[in-house]
Amino acid sequence: MNFLRDDQGIIFPWAISIASLILLVTLFTVQQYKNQLYSTESIKHYYQLQNMFNYGQEQFLELYQGSSFSLAENNYTFHLPIGSADVTCEEVEDHMYKCTWHITLKSGTNKTIQKIYELYKTDAIASVL
Repeated sequence: MNFLRDDQGIIFPWAISIASLILLVTLFTVQQYKNQLYSTESIKHYYQLQNMFNYGQEQFLELYQGSSFSLAENNYTFHLPIGSADVTCEEVEDHMYKCTWHITLKSGTNKTIQKIYELYKTDAIASVL
């Protein structure tokens, strides 16, 4: 006698229940793993975009402090191995700049950020308005 079937070959209900439960747990685990991979990839792209923006903003402020900053050339590009940050600025008032950042990662992820900066040559501290 087999513990999964009776003498006539009929599968016991508890055997089907246990097999179904194992299948459901396996499918649930696979779905959770897939969701975790997607979440990890999204967080990775977010941190890369944030890193690229912070780097570009830091370089822009350093450039502003330097003598090479010119309002006539209002488009600047900053590169890192993970991608690039392009910034286009226009002066809206005295010492006030409206900048549009286009951040592109080598993975193909893009983001556009608009910020207004209040900049002075003495300290180059950006104030977000």
